Amino acid sequence: MIGTAKYLFGLSVGLIALLCFAAGAVIDRRPDVPRAPPPDAQEVRAALGFGQMALILMGTSSPVSFTLPQAWLDGVHSLVSHGKDNLAMDGRIDGRGAVFRVSKRLTRHGWLNLAFRLEETSAGGAPRLILYAGGWRAPEWLTAALLRMGLPLLGGSQELESLIPAFRAEDQTVQMTARVPRALVGGLQAVLGSGEGGGVDLELVRAIYGELLAGAVLEPEPDYARIVRRAAMQVDSAEGLKAALVALTMFTDGPRVLRLAGDRTKTPPCALTAFATRLHGRADTPKHWVLSAALTMFMDEKTGRAIGLWKELDDSLPGGSGFSFVDLAADMAGVRIGKAARDGTDIDKVIAGLRSGRPEIILPSAVLQLPEALPHHQWKRRYGPLEERRMMRQERLIGNLLDRSPLYSRLPPSRP
Repeated sequence: MIGTAKYLFGLSVGLIALLCFAAGAVIDRRPDVPRAPPPDAQEVRAALGFGQMALILMGTSSPVSFTLPQAWLDGVHSLVSHGKDNLAMDGRIDGRGAVFRVSKRLTRHGWLNLAFRLEETSAGGAPRLILYAGGWRAPEWLTAALLRMGLPLLGGSQELESLIPAFRAEDQTVQMTARVPRALVGGLQAVLGSGEGGGVDLELVRAIYGELLAGAVLEPEPDYARIVRRAAMQVDSAEGLKAALVALTMFTDGPRVLRLAGDRTKTPPCALTAFATRLHGRADTPKHWVLSAALTMFMDEKTGRAIGLWKELDDSLPGGSGFSFVDLAADMAGVRIGKAARDGTDIDKVIAGLRSGRPEIILPSAVLQLPEALPHHQWKRRYGPLEERRMMRQERLIGNLLDRSPLYSRLPPSRP
């Protein structure tokens, strides 16, 4: 009985300390992390390197050793500033450690500003952790209490070594070994994917996905517009459209989209590889369209639009296929569909258009004449950088071409 009372008392004290710490982080009316200019191609590629490492960490429960360069953190800062209005992240590395900052909008004029610093120890093992809330540095006893309370909930011991067993800092890089607890993955997704597209009926998703699989086995159909029709014929509401888009994304790009939809099962249904389909004879166009729709539905319009632009910037660098305004048009079309599904805009009209089974309804053939395969220097000379007048004018041109389809003519365009 006494032990239980002590545990409850300690838990209460820890929760009160955590609430006080969080309350102290709401400062001024602005974020601590400054805004960054729109990303350039090199920053996009650097951020993709960070993203690939994050996927490796989230895909295993074992510690992973890696190098974290400053360029990755700069890229993440630039991309998050470009993609999210309610979230900002950055990081700086020096010779003794690294500090990571997060600003999250809580209210219209209030921001949650948190930061943590990892400092290397002489032994090169687990780093020392220092927490900040706004301009306030947490005392060591509070940091220790938070670790004792929080780490066991994440599946580790009460020591930071359970998450970061090794840490070495240099001038512009960090050498570290780390693991991401499974319990933390869902929380990270909730912070990053903070749009209004939740509440997908996963049972309906699986039913539609099963129909698409059955159709592909019994009657192989490379025409993506026909596959979209097959999915759309099974729904008649906004919730149904959301489920159809998730099922189409699973069919086109694999079942990993279920993580965005809120599924936390370890074994996806029918873990088959994505099916090769074509829209206007192009193999990549279906992926551009449906992934942009899904990202917009689960996150927000700005993020969906930004990710399409980032993909083309990365493609414009050596080793890529070049900047394609045709692919960008498919992205922008998908953003409109995802926004309609999330907001419930003209659902009957959208579903009717998707049921047409005609490629030019999904993507007007006029966009196929847009420039593509542009190397970075050529794209930047003619259109770039992002958010500048020439590039925004080109996006408006694409929007006008999409309006030639009755599917998009009354839907709000993605905002350049």
